[in-house]
Amino acid sequence: MRTPLRRRLNAHPWMWAVVAVLGIAVMLVGVNWVDGRDIRTADRETWARRIVILGGIGLFGVELARRLKWWLGIVAAALLAGFVFGGLNLVIDEVRLDRFGGGDRRPTASGPPMDADVAIPVAAGLADEEAWERLELTLQPVLTGLTQPIAVEPIPGTDRFVVLQREGEIRLISEGETGGTTILDLGDETTLDGERGLFDIAIGPVDGRLYVSFSDLEGDNRVISFEMTDDGLTDRQEILEITQPFRTHNGGGIDFDAQGYLVMGVGDGGRLHDPLLAGQDRTNRLGTILRIAPLVTGGYEIPPDNPYLDDDGIWPEIYAYGLRNPWRVTTDPVTGDIWIGDVGQDSFEEINRIPFGSNGGENFGWNIREGPEVHRGKASDPTGYTDADTPADNVEPAFSYAHDPAGIEGARNSVTGGHVYRGDAIPLLRGTYFYADFTASFIGAVLFDESGEVVGSRTVLDEVPAIVSFGVDHDDELLIVSLGGEISRLVEP
Repeated sequence: MRTPLRRRLNAHPWMWAVVAVLGIAVMLVGVNWVDGRDIRTADRETWARRIVILGGIGLFGVELARRLKWWLGIVAAALLAGFVFGGLNLVIDEVRLDRFGGGDRRPTASGPPMDADVAIPVAAGLADEEAWERLELTLQPVLTGLTQPIAVEPIPGTDRFVVLQREGEIRLISEGETGGTTILDLGDETTLDGERGLFDIAIGPVDGRLYVSFSDLEGDNRVISFEMTDDGLTDRQEILEITQPFRTHNGGGIDFDAQGYLVMGVGDGGRLHDPLLAGQDRTNRLGTILRIAPLVTGGYEIPPDNPYLDDDGIWPEIYAYGLRNPWRVTTDPVTGDIWIGDVGQDSFEEINRIPFGSNGGENFGWNIREGPEVHRGKASDPTGYTDADTPADNVEPAFSYAHDPAGIEGARNSVTGGHVYRGDAIPLLRGTYFYADFTASFIGAVLFDESGEVVGSRTVLDEVPAIVSFGVDHDDELLIVSLGGEISRLVEP
């Protein structure tokens, strides 16, 4: 007669640990295999059938293996549990997809622009292309001893910087100082689930307030502002909130444009291939660049020259759309152009440009376009789009680069948008747009002519890990922010 499973385990206590580890591992495989797949409409019935079939096999396997090998029974039961939990998670996500739609809370505020005295930008100069290609650059540590820094801003009229750390801390720090001083901790108001956390900071050019973009405990995008004093931050005001359906593609980059309005990049909400079709849907604020006039008393008004101010059914905050996951939005202080780094899906990374003087309304194509091509997969049809599906108002990227083949370690597939260099230390670089790739750990540079055409591109530095942001110091020299804990300045050797 066979010895019961429990008696065998009790006779060998270490087996309980083996069973637990084996069960958890197999269950996680099941969850990831089911829930990690693309949520595409055409695939849902297929995956539902697979879940049912595999569940039935698991049930049959439990009984069969129980009579043969006890450890096979454990594997079968854990696999069944994995597929059950994965299937339930998939169903929950489907409910969220159906429920979410465009149901964000829409403010009613609209009104005059922020009172800003804005000079008309002058044309950008172009560098000598051959010398530009040969120029050697390196990094000089500036701010160290930080924990997951994600954004940096120089405080005007001082020698200090404000540094935002992803986990929640806002710090004051001077060049050469280690660590700095924490002036506010938002750690109990944010979550690090997925791509969430604190995103970006900007200092208002008119009101001098510090604006902070982050993901709250519900995973929604928030923008708040503070008055900056010698003693820290006071007078917190709530500016903006955007509901996010998933834990990825939140965007969150903020900056002020040449007119003094706050611009913000918002991702398409997450998941693969834009299952919400948010990129081309202006009835919600996902997959867009927003442009607002924040108020010192909280909330915001709509700039009177926003393109959809009088269009029913379209959010008037929207300034541009057709973006997947805009990671960093910055304004060239000389030309007034707005630059956007947009993280791609399977094929291309994009750098997009909104020229100064544009009336807004640019459609950068996602999820129909990815880079210079049509998107190879879409939520409702995995066979992909065709050239005939390209929107009539599609705006091609100012610059794009292709992904490396799948499976390559350190593949190029996650752009970090950057800045146009306007410092004085390296005149040859003036007008150069710098960007990085988070996974490939390189810093790239692109040179454009006055019409916005690419006249040169190059890799500046390799093996610079975890670049999440760029910034400038008090002299407009370029800063590179590494999630590893260091902020460096781009210099000549």
